[in-house]
Amino acid sequence: MKIIKSLQGFEYRSKEWYGWQGLRSHVESNNKYLKDDAFTDLRNPSKRRPRGYAYQALAFAAAATVANIRRIVTFITNAAKKVLTPAQLRASRRTDEYGNRLPRHAPDTPPRI
Repeated sequence: MKIIKSLQGFEYRSKEWYGWQGLRSHVESNNKYLKDDAFTDLRNPSKRRPRGYAYQALAFAAAATVANIRRIVTFITNAAKKVLTPAQLRASRRTDEYGNRLPRHAPDTPPRI
């Protein structure tokens, strides 16, 4: 067992080891985000029934793309909320086919995009 410890890139529990070990939590967080059953749901095998390496790679690529787009939209939305006033964030007033204004959204309901 002592030989295994000496084969590591960094001394166990050194500053360098803690620096690299901390990055592992980011990997696990990303895996959890991809496997979230409310969105991409990679954990569920029934959503990726066909078998084979190529299909699994395409299914993962699509799920990772969707997850990245969700993160980008969340980032842009949060950045806009910091800069814009509530009046600027409200949905534009829409009308029905007769020109009558549609009712306002409830305050807790985000505007539809």
